[in-house]
Order: sequence, then C-alpha cells, then structure tokens
Amino acid sequence: MNIVQLLTWLDDKGIQVDRRGDRLLVRSPHGSVDDEVRSLLREHKAALLAEIDRGGADAPASAGQQQLWLIDQVEGGGHAYNATAVLRVKGPVDDAALDAAFTELVRRNEVFRTSLVLRAGELRQHVRPAGPVAADRVDLEVLPGDTAEARIRHLADTSARTRFDLGDDVLVRATRIRTGDGDTVLVITMHHVAGDGLSMGLLHAEIAELYDAALSGREPVLPPPPGQYRDYARRRRHSTPDDRDRDRPGDGEPADAFWVRYLDGAPSTVLPLDRPRPAKRTFAGDCVRFRLDTELVARLRELAAGRSTTLFVVLLAVLGDLLGRHGGQEDVVIATPVVDRPERRFEEMIGYFLNTVAIRCDLSGEPGLGALVDRVRDSTLAALAHASTPFEEVVRAVGASRGGTSSPVYQVMFALQTGQSSRPFLSGNEVEEIPYDPPTAKHDLTIMIDEDADGLLGRLEYSTDVIDRETACLLADHLVSLARAVVTDPTRPMAAIPLATEAERTRLGEREDALCLRIVDAKGGRVPLGVLGRLVLDDGVSPGRQLARRARWRPRGGIEVLDDTPTRPGPNGLGTPRPPADHVRPDAPATPATSALVAAVWADVIGRSPEGDEDFFALGGTSMTLMQVNWELRRRAGVEVPIAELLAAPTVSGMAGTVTQHQARTGREDHTSRWTRAELPLRGPGHLFNVAALSPTLMWAAGVRETPGSSEGTRSLVLRWNGDGWHEVPHPELEKVFGIAVAPSGAVWLSGRRGLLCFDGTHFRRVEGDAPQYDCASITRIGDGLWTMVRPDDTPGAQTYVAAGGEDGRWRRLPLPLPPRATTRFGCLAGTSDRDVWAAVVVDGGDDASRESWLAHWDGERWQEVVPPPLGRAEVEIMRVVPHGPDDVWVLGARLTPEGRLSVMVRWDGHEWTEPTLPAGHGGRVTSLTMAGDGTLWAVGGGQGDAGVVLRSNDGGRHWESDVAPSSVLLGDIVPVPDAEGLIAGGAADDGFALFRREGVA
Repeated sequence: MNIVQLLTWLDDKGIQVDRRGDRLLVRSPHGSVDDEVRSLLREHKAALLAEIDRGGADAPASAGQQQLWLIDQVEGGGHAYNATAVLRVKGPVDDAALDAAFTELVRRNEVFRTSLVLRAGELRQHVRPAGPVAADRVDLEVLPGDTAEARIRHLADTSARTRFDLGDDVLVRATRIRTGDGDTVLVITMHHVAGDGLSMGLLHAEIAELYDAALSGREPVLPPPPGQYRDYARRRRHSTPDDRDRDRPGDGEPADAFWVRYLDGAPSTVLPLDRPRPAKRTFAGDCVRFRLDTELVARLRELAAGRSTTLFVVLLAVLGDLLGRHGGQEDVVIATPVVDRPERRFEEMIGYFLNTVAIRCDLSGEPGLGALVDRVRDSTLAALAHASTPFEEVVRAVGASRGGTSSPVYQVMFALQTGQSSRPFLSGNEVEEIPYDPPTAKHDLTIMIDEDADGLLGRLEYSTDVIDRETACLLADHLVSLARAVVTDPTRPMAAIPLATEAERTRLGEREDALCLRIVDAKGGRVPLGVLGRLVLDDGVSPGRQLARRARWRPRGGIEVLDDTPTRPGPNGLGTPRPPADHVRPDAPATPATSALVAAVWADVIGRSPEGDEDFFALGGTSMTLMQVNWELRRRAGVEVPIAELLAAPTVSGMAGTVTQHQARTGREDHTSRWTRAELPLRGPGHLFNVAALSPTLMWAAGVRETPGSSEGTRSLVLRWNGDGWHEVPHPELEKVFGIAVAPSGAVWLSGRRGLLCFDGTHFRRVEGDAPQYDCASITRIGDGLWTMVRPDDTPGAQTYVAAGGEDGRWRRLPLPLPPRATTRFGCLAGTSDRDVWAAVVVDGGDDASRESWLAHWDGERWQEVVPPPLGRAEVEIMRVVPHGPDDVWVLGARLTPEGRLSVMVRWDGHEWTEPTLPAGHGGRVTSLTMAGDGTLWAVGGGQGDAGVVLRSNDGGRHWESDVAPSSVLLGDIVPVPDAEGLIAGGAADDGFALFRREGVA
C-alpha cells in the first residue's frame, strides 16, 4: 500500500502517528498495535516521517468542508453558514469560568482551530496550536426590557452575519450579555464547517461541564475525544465510491451511474419566484414559523405506519405536492441533509458530518395520497442507499454547473429532527433556548421541522432576493392546511384537495374546491386568483397545471407561455434556464495561444483533453478541480481571475476569453508578471510578511513557518540575502515574528511572541535587560531610537504599552490610552521623530464588545487619541500607519462588514482626513504602503479569500489603480530596494511562505 493508504488504514484502527525528533510517535487504543502494525511502521518509518513533514499529519478537507469553503470563497456567502444559538441563563455567569470553558472546548476539539488552506490547488486542513479564547462581554443592566431585547437581537444578528475567516479564525465565538433582571444571555455562533446540528448539542453539553468544572475548581468529567475531525476527513477523502456505499445497504449499482439515472430529466427549478435573481447572490433571508400540533402529528405518524414508512416521507410527499402545485410541475427535486457518521467513534465527535442528498418526487398522473407516499418512499430509499456519495460528486456526475446565483440540482431543502432535546443547565442554573431566526438564507427555501412538547415546530427560511414575505407566509399556511386535509380524508386524490386555507376561501368567496396558486406571468405580475384558482374541472386538472405544462420559468420573469418546446436540456437531462436576454457577457476574443493554454491546464488537472469547445463540468471537472485550474492559470498566465468568472464561463473559449480579458485589463501584453518569486532555501506552510532591504546585496525577511503535526505549532523563520541567494539564519526562537527594523548602527532587530532579537553582524542574540520580554507586536526605528508595542499578558489590569529605547539597553514604558477591559489583537507603530509617533491598536472590548481600532499620536509628552472621521473606531482593523510628515499620514486596513473585510485607506493632509477611492472588488486588508524613488505610491494587501493585491498611485494617492500582483494569497511588507530599481514584498503563496521581487521600479 502507498503512504496515504497506510495513513488511512492506521486511522481506521484509531492509530495516530507523529514526529518526535527522528522518532515516530504512535498514539493508539490499547491492544491495537499488533505485530502487523509494528512491521508496517518499521518498514515505512522514513516515508511516514517524510509525509508528516509535508503536512501528512494534517488532512485534506472533507467533501462537506470543500462545499462550504467554496461557497465562502466564491459566492461571498460564508456568513450564511453560521449557526447561531441564543441561550438565556437564569442567573449570573462567571466571566472567567466561561472563558476557561471556551478555551478548553477549543483545545479539546481541533476542528475549532483548524484552518482551511489552499496549497497547490488542494484544500487542506491545518490544525493551529491551542490558545486562550474569550467571550465578548456586553452589559445591558441599565436598559429597560424592550430596549434590551432589541439590543440582544441586534447583537445576535451581528454575530450571525459576521463572517469567519476560514483560514485564520477560531470557528466558534460567544457573547455574554448581562440584563437588568439578573439573567444572562449567551449568543454562541459556530461556522458549519466546524460542526453540524448534532455538534451544536455536543458543544452545549461540553460547555456546561467545562464551565461547572472551572467554576468549582475541579477537573472536568469528560471522556477524552474519540478522535479528531481530520481522522474522519482523511478516511472519507481516501475511500472510493464503492467503499462509501458499503457503509449503507445499496442496490449494487455504482454511485455515479445511479445518480445519472436517478436525476435524468429532473427539472432545474421548483418554484416561480417573485422577482428575477440578482446578478450577485446576497444570502439575505427571513423566516416564517408554523406549527403542526400533537394531534395532527399523531395522525401523520399513523398514516406513515400504514404505508410502511416514516413521518419524514409523509411530510416530504406533502411538501412535494405543495411545491408542484404552486410551481405547476409534475416533478420536483428536494434536498435533505443526511448524517454521515460511519463509525461509532464519530458519533460523539464535533464536526461537519452532513452530506446533501437530492430526492426526486414524481407527481405525475394526479396520484392519491397513498400512491404518492409510496412513490416518495421508494424514491427516498433509492437516494439514501447512495447517500454517502459526496454531493460534489453528484454535481459532477450529472454535469451540473455551479455557475449562476443558485445551488446546482436543487433550490429547496427539507429537514426533520425528531426526538425532543433535553434542556441544558449551567452550573445548576436553568438554560432556556430563545427562538432565533438569523437574517440569512442558504437556498430559495429551507423548511426545517423540529419536534417539541407541542408537536412539530416548523421554520420556513426563504431568500428575500427572490421571494416576498407574503409568498413565504402563504406557503407555510398551505403546508399546514394540506397536511390537515390529507389526514382528514387519506383516500381523497391529492388533486382534489384544496390548498386555500379557510381564511382565504372566506376572503375570496370561493367554494371549497378553490385552489390559491401563486403563479406570475411573463412580466412578473401575479395572475389573478380568480383565473387560476379553480381546481376541479371536467378533466380533473387545474388551469394552473395546464398552463404550467406549456410553460418555462425564466429567471427574469414568471411564466412564459410557449408551445410544448422543453427547456434546453443540460447534460443528463438537467434543464439549464436560458440567461436573460440582456445578460450578455462581454468576452474578449480568446487567442489561440490562450485557448491552448486552457486546454493544457484542463488536461493536467482532470486528465482529459477537450476535443473542441467543451464544457469543463461535462468533461468531468468539479468546482474543486476548478480551483486547481484557477491556480494553474494564475501560475502560467500570470493573471488573477476570480473563480466566479470561471464558473460563469466553463467552456474552453469562455475561460480563454476571460483570461484574455484580464490580461488586456492589466496591460499584460507579454502574459508574464513583472513580479518574480524568489528561490528560497526551504518551502512549506507559513508566511514571510516582514522584510527589510538595506542594499541590493543585503536584505532580510522574517515570518512564521508552520510545522504540521508538531506540538510546537509554529516557529519563527529568518532569511538573509547576501547577493547570491537567500539563506536561513539561526536565531533564538520567537515563536511568531511580528516586526523587523534596522537600528541606527545597521543592526537588524526582530520583534515577536518571545520578545526581541538583535543581529550584531555575526549572530542573533536575545535582547535582555530593560527590554520587554514577551509579545512585542511590532518593532520600528523612529529617529535614532527603537520603539516596540507590547501587548498585555494575562495579568489582571495589564495594559498595552509602547516601549521606547535602543541599543544602549535602556527602555521606558509609555502606556497607551485604551479601554481598561480591551483585549489587544495586534498593533503597529510608525513615526518621523521621537515627537511624532503614531500607534494603532486593534482591540476586542468596549461597551458594545465589537472589534475596534484605536489610533493615537505621541507628541513627545503624551498620547492623544485620533479618530479619523472616515473610519471611526468600530468594525475597523487598522493594519499600518505610514507617516511621511505632519501633513501626509496614511492609515491602512479594512472595514469589517457582514460580507467580510473590505480594503480601506485614509489620509491626513494637514487639514482633514480623506478617503481615496480604491478599485472595486478588493476584499481583505491593505497591509503596507511605500513610495518609490519616482514618487509613485505602492500599496499591497489581500486575504479574505482573495489573491494578493497590488495598488498604485501616480498622483500622490488621490487616485489608485490595480496593478498586476504576484501569484499570492496575501502580501505583507513592501519596501523599495535601495540603490536599485525594484521593490521587494513578503507574503504567502498557495504552497506556503514566499518572497516576491519586482524589477524596473525607480
């Protein structure tokens, strides 16, 4: 077996391997390491150690994580997959115990501190070291009840809509809110990439025990984790479709063949929409709640038992009939989430163990309830027999594309959760879950039904982009009325059951066989209910369904009455709606060379060469292999093409035209970047953000090297250019490097997690004496001195301060004017003299517990806070202050929005703060700015899932334009190379830390 198969085989036995020096460290359940295992470990020791060094102790992302990561990166919908719970605790909550509980929760469960990183086109999990985790704190004791409840709702919405950075953030957060009645409200938000619905329940149980243990000073009574989520991901990603199908009884048919046959001819849409889909999906949503009482639920269960099926199937049949009648269709596809925990050890593990399964409902022939339930039962069983097939593979098998603004294959999701959940307690205090509906929607419609003491409570979540609240309420009412009708007379044909509620029939004055259909005409207007509202005619078919048999839904309008011409079929019969007439993509003509490049990239990535202008997905590509195509196009063509544009143009000519368009836009005639990536003495995960250039033959770079599988987590990395190449320089460990500076003597100084280092010409030494020894967030030369910002340790009342000193070893402390409870995340310093120093600190804290940035100026005697009006304090991250003089100060960073970070720069010109307009579409942060010898300003940044960004201004910063960026995921420092025409930038590429050089800049 190869090394990946061996790691998977060991995982299946619960055996984990890691490196300790030159030895192989083995962790295993008692008795699992037998003679066969020992022999294999000895035989493959060298290969296992090499695989661990390459990141093998990490794992590829699971199929579910890939789906969610793709949505987060491409569609900007990361916040839609936040799961938020609002809990009211009867009594106060101890802040220190709560923080200790969340810290231990994240330590125990690696999935919460797992980064999803794209390396050479492959999405991988990387587990970061554990660290302290603190809940945000908000006090509302002085607010009246109604005002406090509104504030709680606002805080919950903010948490639900705030995007997690899947490459950097802890994937769970909490806000503790004190109210005037002595109670406490906890808002807990977890990204679905780290956990599913069952995981949220496990999280609540662990937090309760960990909190109680911290409060009472005892050890928590929790079993050791049965493994970690990456064990599951590695097992699933390296299993074959046949292996997965063996986990569930099936019919022996290969998974791909089954899904092609099962979804052949399936419709691409379900409902007429209230308005055309927007050009960009926003994931904005709302929710309508409804209830099925205990008596109705009992009768539905009896009905299910009589047909040898389950409550889920009966409700799915009712929902399918409802959607078919509203949409005038005889065939609908509804998706459902299915739990995929193939082994007992995964049952009590926090993680994302869901797969999406599409179920087809055949409504043809006006079936009665019994026949319809039987059809849906058989269809459900067939789909569930292949439920282990990752949805991404289903999309690939049927040739559906992820282009457009809706999910492929389905637009409606249905989930049923039976079994009443137990009410949690927090150290003896009763905890009540407050009903909360986030202002987001993952699909056109999502119907979630949960069992409680009063029956079934339903939530109909809908996209406000395309559906009105009136329509959503109508659908919920009709679902309940249809469920009541089918149990009242189960023998009655479904087509003879009116959908209109009693209130609607009374209001409309129609007889009992009235049907209230929501159908729109070709211009988007409602068809009058009186025209389409009569159900039972001579042929037993409603006018609405007669019309729909001769109709096609268009994204721009409602029903377009045509002849019987079917929807243009996609691969395997999946209908592909034609785009609106005015939606013409302005492709640049693809050159033969670019088309050949695209074809060659496809051949390398998916192993098949297009014979003509073929579709990438029809040829066997998937959205994740498209990521590899994107990476290769960046590497070979030297341009950054948003993945959404490749999804929208999945043919050879479409992709080639898109690449050509970007090359023309950036003035790239030679199709090669002016940036070159430096050859480094080593490679690997990490980043080199900090650079300094003293001359063309003496440059320094410093950053972080990640060591997957190592208990050390991250290590600082220092490189030196001596004129003929980059060389690694030994140094005392800093754990993380935060800054680099050149002292007046020419010595190089580094700041980091473990204090300060100084290079005296031969070697690095740790700076002792009065110098700060821990968490130096920056190091900056200002005038003839050195200045560093020091973040506080865990000592109560510790304060962030600036230490000013130098090579003489004497340092003085200058405390910053920050809120006493603020938790410093990071900070920076810059200045032109010891009487003109700027400090920026990003903190979590304050009255509203939001992330804030504090900007202060030192005039030689005291700090004075400065609040640039274009920025303010709240929801801003200041990454760098760049002063060129008293009338030229730049502040760089990002605004924090529900959609993510948006790059921002503001400037002080001696009279006012102004904000120049940056090119549209830049997410992430602006991290550094420098001035070349010819006066041109250069700024870099990136992150937030976007590629590295380079901006340029030739008029002093009034106008900025995008420049060609190197192939990177984030850029840090950018500095000119003295006595040479060029720039050097630090950063990270897809495959790890990197340095970039640009020639020809004066």
